[in-house]
Amino acid sequence: MGHDNKRTDTIATMRLALILTASLALTGAASHAYAYDDGAPWGAGNPSDKNHCASCHWERVPQQHSPQITLKGLPDSLNTNTVYALDLIFDDPDMQIGAFQMLVLGANGSVGKFTGNAEILDTTANGAMIRSRKPETALAGRVRWRFAWQSSAAAPEPPVFYVAVIASNNDGSAFGDTVHYRRIEFATR
Repeated sequence: MGHDNKRTDTIATMRLALILTASLALTGAASHAYAYDDGAPWGAGNPSDKNHCASCHWERVPQQHSPQITLKGLPDSLNTNTVYALDLIFDDPDMQIGAFQMLVLGANGSVGKFTGNAEILDTTANGAMIRSRKPETALAGRVRWRFAWQSSAAAPEPPVFYVAVIASNNDGSAFGDTVHYRRIEFATR
């Protein structure tokens, strides 16, 4: 009789383990991040937007004012109606792939316009916003995007560049990814 109780307990334990394994598998499948076909929703690069990057990549604490984001090609003070060739560089030794979104805002809305390069860098622009359409593979922990931004023709209020970069471990989920934000302010002349 004691032998039958052990067998019943073993079967019950195996059933419970099978149910838990199936539940975890289903939960894991449901929790995978499905990337947007054309990149994150416009505006996601602004951490105060309701659909900001960390609303999907939420497992790790977002890095505000990230020193790992570098934007090259802008002078200390911007001229009006001028095209600037920009390099967005992000360094993270643990990153496998990276994606970004950037937008330029002033007190009264969008400022200037971006020009993406869909053929070479797979970026897409929408006025004063630009984003990667697919993640870039990190080489030695670095990703780089090149594009152009044209300042407004009229002297706008000082523009603010909002940059968001996702440092991903490339596991197909939002888990293990870190969102980095940087806000860059400039004066106009």
